[in-house]
Amino acid sequence: MFGQMLTILFFVLLGGIVFGVWLYALISAIKNERLDSTMKLVWVVVILFVNIVGAPLYLIVAPNRSSR
Repeated sequence: MFGQMLTILFFVLLGGIVFGVWLYALISAIKNERLDSTMKLVWVVVILFVNIVGAPLYLIVAPNRSSR
């Protein structure tokens, strides 16, 4: 019983982290000032349709947002 609860908690936390990274990458792609509108659209489509791989790929490959 306790083991099942820990397993469920682990997967809920893992899912929350994955969703958070995905959401952060999506918002970052939309707000990234270093990307033109075409590249923003490309990255948003990649993040949306390649879910788990697309978000980390964007965070690693895409140009960083410019600092204000």
